[in-house]
Amino acid sequence: IRLVTEQMLSDTRSEVAFERFVAGWMDLDKEIGSPDLSDALKADMKEETMRFVKAIFFNNGSYNDLMTADYSYMTSRLANHYGLPWSGGNDWQQVFYSGDNSERRGVLGHASVLTIQSAQEKTHPVKRGLFVRKNLMCQEFPPPPLGAALDPESDPSQGVRYRFETAHAQPGCDTCHQYIDGIGFGLESYNSFGQLVRTELTEDGSELDINASGYIGSLNSAETFLSSSAPVFDYQGLDQLVGLIADSSHGKSCFARQWFRYANGRRESNEDSCTVQGFSEDFKSQDDVSLKDLIIDFTQTRNYTLRK
Repeated sequence: IRLVTEQMLSDTRSEVAFERFVAGWMDLDKEIGSPDLSDALKADMKEETMRFVKAIFFNNGSYNDLMTADYSYMTSRLANHYGLPWSGGNDWQQVFYSGDNSERRGVLGHASVLTIQSAQEKTHPVKRGLFVRKNLMCQEFPPPPLGAALDPESDPSQGVRYRFETAHAQPGCDTCHQYIDGIGFGLESYNSFGQLVRTELTEDGSELDINASGYIGSLNSAETFLSSSAPVFDYQGLDQLVGLIADSSHGKSCFARQWFRYANGRRESNEDSCTVQGFSEDFKSQDDVSLKDLIIDFTQTRNYTLRK
């Protein structure tokens, strides 16, 4: 089976199946709703993420490459959107982050992710924090309690962070938001279009400096579980955040779970726990195991070979 799988993955037709996985995992099937962005730029944003993840996968890249790479693939239109220099030409090119964008890293630094996980004209720390927790760390949350105020405070003189902090100060909110908000706050340097910014404009027209200090906990608790007693790490900048996720026990284990869910067309059950943990053991414990190796290892499991 291993040899057949390797042969199939070398066929260009395998890219179609992998694209479906990437689209679901990265929420690329969701609309980029902002009317201030052209349709062509929105398409470039999604295509960037697709090309980047596929390049990592089909070139035997690792999970660390996926999360911490200091480059991506862009058109001149997208590079201009980021404020990055363009070397000329009209085709897609590999572009390294530089200048103000030097802290941008991996898939989490893509405009597609940062824009989709925003409100139409404002950033949304909760959406961004939930994306990291659910899509990149496989940690789930219950729906908000009945009676909870779901909209942040609307003081027009205050910035996004203050409004969310105030809204979530009500009793009971910290049960979940202690895990979510600190991630979203640390991404406030990227506006609702995924561009790096240092200030924000309030609803009353004031310009405020952005406080983009973040914090993240429950990085190494039991798989998929959240622990309020686990250490909380402060970070500054996207590069530090993705480094913490890449080095955590949750990041790699979640990628393996996401592939299991895609390949099986369902979420894992308690009976699948040995399979999920077993086929990803090397992937989680060794830095040089590629994403492709993980997918091949999955085809060696009894859950795969003996399924009906």
